[in-house]
Amino acid sequence: MHILVFPSFYPSAVRPLTGIFFKEQAEALHQAGHQVGVLVAPRIRESLHYIQTHRRLPDLQTAILETDTDLPVYRMHWGWFLRIFPNICAWLTTPAGYRAFARYCDEQGKPDIIHAHNIFYSGYMASRIRRRFNIPVVLTEHSSSFVRRLIFLPGQHRIVRQTLREVDAAAAVGASLQNILNAYLPERPVGLLPNIARTDFFIPSESPLPEPFTFALVTTILLPLKGAAVLLRAFATAFRGGHERLLVVGEGGEQVALQQMAQQLGIAAQVEFRGRLSRQGVRDIFYESRVVVSASYVETFGITLIEAMACGKPVIATRSGGPDNWITPETGLLVPTGDVPALAAALQDIRTHYERYSSAAVRQYCIDNFSQSAVVRQIETTYAAAIENFQRTQQRTAG
Repeated sequence: MHILVFPSFYPSAVRPLTGIFFKEQAEALHQAGHQVGVLVAPRIRESLHYIQTHRRLPDLQTAILETDTDLPVYRMHWGWFLRIFPNICAWLTTPAGYRAFARYCDEQGKPDIIHAHNIFYSGYMASRIRRRFNIPVVLTEHSSSFVRRLIFLPGQHRIVRQTLREVDAAAAVGASLQNILNAYLPERPVGLLPNIARTDFFIPSESPLPEPFTFALVTTILLPLKGAAVLLRAFATAFRGGHERLLVVGEGGEQVALQQMAQQLGIAAQVEFRGRLSRQGVRDIFYESRVVVSASYVETFGITLIEAMACGKPVIATRSGGPDNWITPETGLLVPTGDVPALAAALQDIRTHYERYSSAAVRQYCIDNFSQSAVVRQIETTYAAAIENFQRTQQRTAG
């Protein structure tokens, strides 16, 4: 099958980790034997980086093929606008999407199916392309904006409903996001499609368990919604003055305030801030840790948790919307969001009863549910259903 992956953002020279899960899913589909190409929606930082690097404007009439990737990746540079004007964004992206898709087809052939990621705005563009070029479309939604009640601007709800109505299959990465999307069009139910864990890269360490007992929080940017301040307070409640350590991965945002908080809480000697790390650096953090913690107020999925589980590490997470449905008693603990005493109790519990978690069993659970092969099978089933829906729609229209 020829699959065109159409994400709203994708790794680039200026942001190499942004949308890495889209890239890994595309690569997994390719490794499964499919022909896969990528068409990336326009993002202003990538366009500015192109101008700075090449000292000229990009071709705004189409999409540019990037030559430093294993898969054919076409990046759009026209159609972006201020996100506070959704109707204008939708109006601009539609003709830009038509031209970019036409170039992709000219050079790579017409795909059998489009898999768009996120309604704003690749999903919306894909729904327009479906109508003009007669091609089935699958949508996976990842954005936490829905869960955080940030979809409120004029035109946004219309765009969501229109996109969900016109794609052939839609899915969300987590149950909370799924429930919100289902409220838009109850007659067109949204399914679930998880992200992939690179179980070939995130593997257990061959070294003995690290000492002292170490917890880790791993994120990209230390924003308030990640709950790092809650974790610091819980860690201080549970282990102030003890031998336990906490590693915090992430940059910017609250980092300086969190370092000051650790000092005020009397745990500065036990907490280490590592900044933003590469994928290998994140894996090394897992190897240094016994438990990985997510204290987020909102998570649509929780990719770092399944990566930690692939390394055989049990996890603690708040009931933030993403991990709620797939963390089991065998793989970790769940606590309410923002609840310092509950999180402190969970930290102490997993520290005291660490032997009840089997590293091999935690990893196997991840393989069974989130490995490349497991998720690809789910995606292929979704593609088959989407194509069937598309064909039925075409037959009704012809009739």
